[in-house]
Amino acid sequence: MKRGFRGDEDGNPSKVAGESSRPPVQRPFLEAASKAAASRIEPSSRTADREVSHVATRASDDADSQLAAATRDVQPFDIVVVGSSQGGLEALQGLLAALPRTFALPIAVAQHRGAGLDDRLLEDALQRHSNLPVRDAEDKDEIEPGHVYLAPADYHLLVEPAGFSLSTGPPVSYARPSIDVLFESAADTYFERVIAAVLTGANRDGAIGAAKVEARGGFVVVLDPADAENPVMPEAAIAACRSPRVIPLSGIAPFLISLVKHAEARAGKRIPAHDKPPGDD
Repeated sequence: MKRGFRGDEDGNPSKVAGESSRPPVQRPFLEAASKAAASRIEPSSRTADREVSHVATRASDDADSQLAAATRDVQPFDIVVVGSSQGGLEALQGLLAALPRTFALPIAVAQHRGAGLDDRLLEDALQRHSNLPVRDAEDKDEIEPGHVYLAPADYHLLVEPAGFSLSTGPPVSYARPSIDVLFESAADTYFERVIAAVLTGANRDGAIGAAKVEARGGFVVVLDPADAENPVMPEAAIAACRSPRVIPLSGIAPFLISLVKHAEARAGKRIPAHDKPPGDD
């Protein structure tokens, strides 16, 4: 596997012996995310302190208003990023099982897992329930539609214009892979064309990243804490975002399908804001 990056003390990747030489990639948000997580700033303060240029407008918490805002006159969505921790295996299996083979967006997943575990365990466990191909991401992978990419154990997974990259920078929110790192890098690359989904877990990883996805104009979906094995992670994401869509697990896949179709339709044809997309309850 092309896992040629090892982080230096500043979190920048460096070459592993035997790998081809590559120029170091600066990742300033890794350090920023790590500092923010360590300082435990409240979500409202973190959001207020950020200066961003693509701020989403949310008129209300009404479902139709959220969809209209998320799929206003923009390009269709380009990627779905998903974060989970404790209880994530079952949640991811349920989500992937409900997505059809025709779901065209790439899906990048940061699931907290131990560094010493067999790389194939999570991949195999998810593939058995998925209609889409599932595999660990490799450094410099191109991002292909209709594929599910997993952050490898003990690596941060980053979304960049040329594809995926891996980093062994410092843990963020005590985690590597970090959900915040995945979400923030996707927001920096795709702006409003990102859908972020926060599932279940025992810490706040993903809250900062979800807020950034929303601030850049993307859409945030959060598992209903009442439906989560551990509600800490979804509750933190809900607190950090202004208007996430909170949905039970069984409703997330149908909602993603509906949201993507609605965005594609709006990109080619104006749809009245009150026109509810099919499948959205």
